[in-house]
Amino acid sequence: MSSADVARHRLVLPLLVIGAGAVLAQQSDVTRNPLGNNAAAAAAGRLVYDQTCQACHGPAGQGDRGPALTSGTFTRGNDDGDLFRAIRDGVQGSQMPPFRGLSDEQVWQLVSYLRSLSIARPSEPAASVSGIARPAKPCSLRRPGAQAAIK
Repeated sequence: MSSADVARHRLVLPLLVIGAGAVLAQQSDVTRNPLGNNAAAAAAGRLVYDQTCQACHGPAGQGDRGPALTSGTFTRGNDDGDLFRAIRDGVQGSQMPPFRGLSDEQVWQLVSYLRSLSIARPSEPAASVSGIARPAKPCSLRRPGAQAAIK
């Protein structure tokens, strides 16, 4: 190998490493739900949803004060990590509050449940997706663990 070839390799090799690192960094920006495709996680997410989300987004995610969650398309991003951040941090400039009191597992369960809403067939109620009967109770803005106001 000539000295010119060695010099070229010294220039090309770092560029290849940088290019490969950029590709890997782009791929790692997508955060996947560790509970994805887990029916039990979606069922647990439904229970969390009933306690924290349905007052604004409706009993089956059809929307009310908050937007519908059944289309699988979300304004703050469609990746699992985008949903996680929107739930955990809230949406500034909207009525969506942060839910920092939920554990990571509970937020991922919610993401699983939201994904199940978007795959439910229009003629099939979301209740049959998770297999859990929805309890009959009034909507509540309370978060899990919050004390109810006594009047």
